Amino acid sequence: MGKVSLRSVLYDGQRIDFVFERKRVRNLNLRVRRDGSVYVSANERVPTAMADAFVRRKGAFILAAQKRMRESALKAQPERRYADGETLLVLGKETPIRVRKSERDRAELRDGALCLELRDPLDAACRERLVKDYLDRTCRRACGEAMERLWPVFSALGAREPTLRYRWMRSRWGSCIAPRAAITLNKWLGGAPSCCIEFVLAHELCHLLRPDHSPAFYRLLTQVQPDWKERKALLESLAGKL
Repeated sequence: MGKVSLRSVLYDGQRIDFVFERKRVRNLNLRVRRDGSVYVSANERVPTAMADAFVRRKGAFILAAQKRMRESALKAQPERRYADGETLLVLGKETPIRVRKSERDRAELRDGALCLELRDPLDAACRERLVKDYLDRTCRRACGEAMERLWPVFSALGAREPTLRYRWMRSRWGSCIAPRAAITLNKWLGGAPSCCIEFVLAHELCHLLRPDHSPAFYRLLTQVQPDWKERKALLESLAGKL
């Protein structure tokens, strides 16, 4: 293997990370792998600036390919039934589901398992509602705790305190409308580890000060959360399970 480095470029406001390897090849080569990662190879004579420009020119192709792969991965996931014996991520932990008959419908974490108590244990729609209600509550609590940890930093930087909103979303973990100081967070984050929840919230809080994905935005994110890349990678690796 030749010399390998991790590089990134901005295309249409979005950051594209790629692995760049020096090897004995004639041309610049680019491949979007099945996991969505981007790999570029070139010989020693190719300047890194040329490789960056090459990836930028291919930005539309790369983002489209990554989107297709994400959608394909979602379709490949088995349909959730939330039946007895299945597992569910709760704050990053594989949690078994226990379904029991009861006089009322409720969900609670008990002895390391998510216990679904239903008047009709065979009611799949009710099981799904109970699980989503539980993840909703878990997400709100975890995001509120993350906000308490992060907000003093952003307040000191002059950010306007935002309103936090929550929705079920399929294509993004969060969004920010900076002029309104409104941040929307994905309720599926109730299944993510707290470090990943902090990453999503920090990312959106940075948009209060930098409402774009410019180099200045990423400098700010790195300033407030130096290990954000590792947190982002972990969240992406768990996306199919959330």
